[in-house]
Amino acid sequence: MSAQEPRLDPERWWTRLWKFFVALLGLSFFIASLSSGYLRRLPNWEWWELSARILFGLLALVLAAYLFLKRRGKLAREEAAPTQAAYPFPKFLDSLWTEGARRITSESVEDNASNGKKPVDSKGTGESDYLRPIAIFTELIMNVSKHRVRVAETVDVEGHMMVQRVIVEFDLPRGWEQAKFLYLPVLHPVKGELVDNFHLRDAQDSSLTDLTYEETTRLAAAGLRLLMAFGDKAVIAAESESVVPPVAAEASTEWPDAAMVAKEKDLLTLLAMRGPVDIEPMQRTINEILETFEVDDLTKGYLRRYVLELCGAYPIVAVVDPQIVAGGRVLIKYERTLMPASVTAAAGSSEGPPARSRRAKFGVKRWRGLMRIGMGLRPAQVAVPISLALTASSYHLRLNAPESKYVFEQHLTCSHCDQLVTPSWVGSRPGVKRGPVGTAKCTHKAGVEPSAHRFDDRHYFRLQRRHGQNFVHLYMRGFGAAKPKMHDLQVVARFKEVPPGSRLQAAVTAFATTVLVIVVGYMVSNHRVAPESDYPAVILALPAVVASWFGIASERNALVGGSLLARLSLIVSGVLSIASIVTYLMTAPTEAGSSPPPPQVSLLGVTHKAWIALSLLSLVNFVYIYYRFVLKLIHYRDLMRRKQGHGSTMKIA
Repeated sequence: MSAQEPRLDPERWWTRLWKFFVALLGLSFFIASLSSGYLRRLPNWEWWELSARILFGLLALVLAAYLFLKRRGKLAREEAAPTQAAYPFPKFLDSLWTEGARRITSESVEDNASNGKKPVDSKGTGESDYLRPIAIFTELIMNVSKHRVRVAETVDVEGHMMVQRVIVEFDLPRGWEQAKFLYLPVLHPVKGELVDNFHLRDAQDSSLTDLTYEETTRLAAAGLRLLMAFGDKAVIAAESESVVPPVAAEASTEWPDAAMVAKEKDLLTLLAMRGPVDIEPMQRTINEILETFEVDDLTKGYLRRYVLELCGAYPIVAVVDPQIVAGGRVLIKYERTLMPASVTAAAGSSEGPPARSRRAKFGVKRWRGLMRIGMGLRPAQVAVPISLALTASSYHLRLNAPESKYVFEQHLTCSHCDQLVTPSWVGSRPGVKRGPVGTAKCTHKAGVEPSAHRFDDRHYFRLQRRHGQNFVHLYMRGFGAAKPKMHDLQVVARFKEVPPGSRLQAAVTAFATTVLVIVVGYMVSNHRVAPESDYPAVILALPAVVASWFGIASERNALVGGSLLARLSLIVSGVLSIASIVTYLMTAPTEAGSSPPPPQVSLLGVTHKAWIALSLLSLVNFVYIYYRFVLKLIHYRDLMRRKQGHGSTMKIA
């Protein structure tokens, strides 16, 4: 069950001594590859020395790669051991079975072993206080998309983490007003997943209590007993005003033989499992257990849905006072912290030519992501799964970026095949190769396109158009009621800096570098520099200082970072500035009164070849970064000038 990360094994002294020897040998080879003159006594020593230096350089590179791979292999063992599914002990299983029967009989909230009285309910009706809340909980688990009428999700990416805020609106089943309290499952995290910084509130932002793991497991056991005892009568029907059947609960929970007790405990074992489970084997196991159940097919269907939902997920259940319910509706809010993972971590599958193209694409993305990390930049792309849309009738997602960013690109895609979701898609079972419409892991397939001027009422989605805003707004309807459901859909958004941003800084730095390099190159080419003067070298160092300052002064606390192009341009400007200093020290005149050489090829009056090359590189760097800056400036202006339509656009001066 443990998912604790293992310790790094300490290296033994001979291992450390061996690595030190390899590092010392590699350093010797590296120094030898940079040295010269040690083979002058040999005939044709130039050729032998060149070959030796190349050989020493290759050996140093091989030894460095060896040490790097050894160290990386050791750090890779920091990966936590996978959490294994664990089954409960028989003693705990027996207590669950006993608790499930007791909760739906005559147990009251005030019941305890110290009062010395026979347990009765708090209303005096002979019915357990827990019976109706358990029945409502069971219905909410089995028909989650029916009773979650609206879900509004907001994800803020300001900072190093992502903060998820969700508002869930429940349409409660009939009979809620007769319950003394309510159990509302608000979140279904996968078993084995920790929920960080979780806060649960009601519509007035008052804190709500939630059940512990043991309490939730006992509640699930009571719901299972309720379904097995009453069957379809325990499920809230539209024509019924009561949540539970008007029968004596104590007489209806006695099983005719020990075989039914054993089968109930088999299902309880699946409910009480800890750790992540594979759903497909669980589904086969549930079908095998229910195959010999002496109940009607409708009850078997209810039991299958109930156990399948709870065997792989751990519901976080809020305890709600019915007084905050208005017209059968109640709002629940929760907030938690998410730890984002890189969207370029996967390398794609190995399914034919499409997979090879995906692998190449992911390879480019990984190197690009590594370059961004190496340059101190945050990711520019965020992928958010929309699993909550599959649990509600209506779903809103708002993905907020920092105010200094705007939405450059936004798509609703499948996380497996990376294709854009279309209105014609329908759900399907995974495991079948789908060619151009998906992979074997996808849960979608192409459906029938609606005719012109018609719409398909199965499901609907819409993304807010880009108007230069810093957020993504997605609206989805009907995806929770679809059968089978389309899992693993995600919103992928790319963000760019709001102009002027870091590209203007890079353009200004590139312009200053270009001007100084050309001026100093012109002065050196025409011998207009005083001998032994250090002022040009000092002036040429300014762009390097400015470039390093702009690079350090970037946003460090934003998850969505700056421009990779701007950072590359700043690096180029700094490198050219340093190269021009070295070139000046090597080409500066040493004697006064010398005449300039006759003019040959020149660039803006610069005739020295080294200075022509530096001036040309700096000019190209400036022109390209300025071109990209102007392009983004115009693109952002065009986005802001878009109209919303229907006369709803607000105009600003």
